[in-house]
Amino acid sequence: MTSTLEGDILWSHPVREYLLSVAISDDSSYIVAGAFDNVYKFSRDGMKLWSAGVGGNNDYIALTPAADFTVIGSSSYLSCQTLLNRVILDCRLC
Repeated sequence: MTSTLEGDILWSHPVREYLLSVAISDDSSYIVAGAFDNVYKFSRDGMKLWSAGVGGNNDYIALTPAADFTVIGSSSYLSCQTLLNRVILDCRLC
């Protein structure tokens, strides 16, 4: 869910797991949310652009300034970093 500073809800998107992390692009055009097993990328207006099942606890998210690449870090016992781009190429470094 995104809201204004006054608490007015702008949009929400249901997920079936708890969220662990979130990152917003430098120009506020994109929001990336890390959940337990999945990562979601949304446009500013709430349209889901993609989701990816990457497993693990997706505790850390970093974006390039244009949000064209996303790095996900896990704190699970199999600590991994996953690099995702617009077409969801998954390059695991475990």
